[in-house]
Amino acid sequence: MLSALHYIQWCPARMAATCTGLLLSASAIAAPVTLVFPLPDGHHLSISASDKHVHAQRMSGRRRAISVDDDLRRVLMQADTVFPINRSAFMLEGGPGVTLFVRTPSNPAHPMAYCGSGREDQVLLIEVRANRLALLDRLLLDSCLRSIAVIADLGDWPQEAVEPMAHPWVARFQALNMDGPYPRCVRIAQQRLWVDDSCETRERPQPE
Repeated sequence: MLSALHYIQWCPARMAATCTGLLLSASAIAAPVTLVFPLPDGHHLSISASDKHVHAQRMSGRRRAISVDDDLRRVLMQADTVFPINRSAFMLEGGPGVTLFVRTPSNPAHPMAYCGSGREDQVLLIEVRANRLALLDRLLLDSCLRSIAVIADLGDWPQEAVEPMAHPWVARFQALNMDGPYPRCVRIAQQRLWVDDSCETRERPQPE
């Protein structure tokens, strides 16, 4: 899809360490989304995605293509909103990790049917291995297909509703219940994404 909102991070090689992102509302833009992350080894990860392809590269003095898992490729090709939650990579057990927010249409093949105008909001946990990008986990935040609001309704501007946090935390956002808004957080433990209602950043036991 990638036709409603495009998160485009343009980054010349000489400025890779300081480049910043720009959110464009552009229903007619055909250019792919390009995301660039600094890696702990001094290299950079580039992910380019459109409704026709997904490419990933490690960049240092030269560019080296790396493969992309099928599940990750599929969700990125379906997305109409993609943006990085954490601007820099962090270390996981098997290599550097990055997190993305992805919004996809609920029922793109049947826009006039059930949930035809609905959306599915997810957080993706991606590990950068030697020669490929691996989708370790995904956390569904909001879904028309499964429920009206699974974890949080992030509205039309999720990039403003999601507040990044330092690893092993991912993000904080506001949820609603009968008593009003309250904070919810996403964190990483055991190579997976977990929802935490306390948002307490002190050390705690790992989930079973």
